[in-house]
Amino acid sequence: MAAFSQPCKGHRARRSRRGFTLIELMIVVAIIGVLVGVLLAVLLGARSKAKVGEARNFLDTAVPTAITKWQEAVKGGRTDIFPPSGTSGESDLYEGNRLLFDELVTKPQKAGKEAYIAADAYSTRENKGKKEFVDPWENPYRYRNWAQPAKGAKGYKKYNEGTYDLVSAGPDGNFDTEDDVINGKK
Repeated sequence: MAAFSQPCKGHRARRSRRGFTLIELMIVVAIIGVLVGVLLAVLLGARSKAKVGEARNFLDTAVPTAITKWQEAVKGGRTDIFPPSGTSGESDLYEGNRLLFDELVTKPQKAGKEAYIAADAYSTRENKGKKEFVDPWENPYRYRNWAQPAKGAKGYKKYNEGTYDLVSAGPDGNFDTEDDVINGKK
C-alpha cells in the first residue's frame, strides 16, 4: 500500500501565483479613478481662479493705467474725468463698453497714436458694428462713468460712487451675483 502524503491539518497546499486576481485589478482601477477625479477637480479650480485673476488684472491694472494715459492725453491730466459711458440702460447694457473701447483704442489709433491699453491686455468681440472688451468667459464687461453721467443715463448698481464701474459678470455670466468681478473690489 502506498502512502499518500497529505498536508497537515490547517495548512493548504501552496499554488504558484502568476498575475493579479480580478478583484485586485478592480481595486487598482478604482484607486486610479479616484485620483484622476481629485486631480481634475484641482485643475478645474485652478483654471477658474486663473480666469478670475485675468479679469481682475484687466479691471484693476490694465484699464486704470489706460484711463490715466487717456486723462493725460485728452483731458490735460485731470484725474476727475473719465471716458463717457453713454445713456443706455437695460436696452443696451454694453454701450459704455463700446464707448470705452473707442476712447482707449479706436480714437488714438485713428489719430496715428498708440492705443492707451496694450493689445495683449484684452480680448474683444464686435457688437452693433463696434468692438467691445470681453472678459475671460467671452462676455462683455459693463462700464458706467459715475463721475460724469450723461443726461438721461439710466443707472445700475453703483460700486464706485464718483468714479466709474467696470464689471465682469463672472463665470455664471449674470450681473449682480456674488461671482461678479468688479474694479476696485476684492
